[in-house]
Amino acid sequence: MNSNVDPYPASVISLATSTAGELERLRFVLKKLTGWSQWYANTERPALPNFNFTFNGDFEIWGAGSVAAPTGWTLSGAGATVARDGTNIKYNSFSTQVTRVGADAALTQAVSSIVGFGGATYWKGRTVTFGAWVRATVASRARLVIDDGVGSTGSATHSGGSTFEFLTVTRLIDSAATKLDL
Repeated sequence: MNSNVDPYPASVISLATSTAGELERLRFVLKKLTGWSQWYANTERPALPNFNFTFNGDFEIWGAGSVAAPTGWTLSGAGATVARDGTNIKYNSFSTQVTRVGADAALTQAVSSIVGFGGATYWKGRTVTFGAWVRATVASRARLVIDDGVGSTGSATHSGGSTFEFLTVTRLIDSAATKLDL
């Protein structure tokens, strides 16, 4: 019950050949999601201010390959590209490089559809903070945004100094919210 297997080791998809293999891959993802040393360690919901509700927020899972958006994330913007970056990293093995071509680009996660707390309804009236280590080579090109479908709040922009800066944004989710996108 402790065994787990990375479903995407060394940039190659590792497909299960048995039910046991599938369970090992699921345990790996559960451990990544929860941060627990064992996937079954704690079944109580942690306090909201101290919990990460994103899926694959560390950009370690790339199920569609290294030049597609990381698993759980969506790339948008005309001509925008995304790539897994193993060179410019702050933590773990990878970061995500988003390249903008003329038009603005966005790498988005629909948290209200992933977490499973009843969609946007769960988040209504709650204060949400989103923070991430961001690296940019051009000033004012990168920022974080929380969008609840009624309005959005953006962080300060990156200075563009080619170093990692920790950006944060906080928003009180509207009582008429239709989503929670980061």
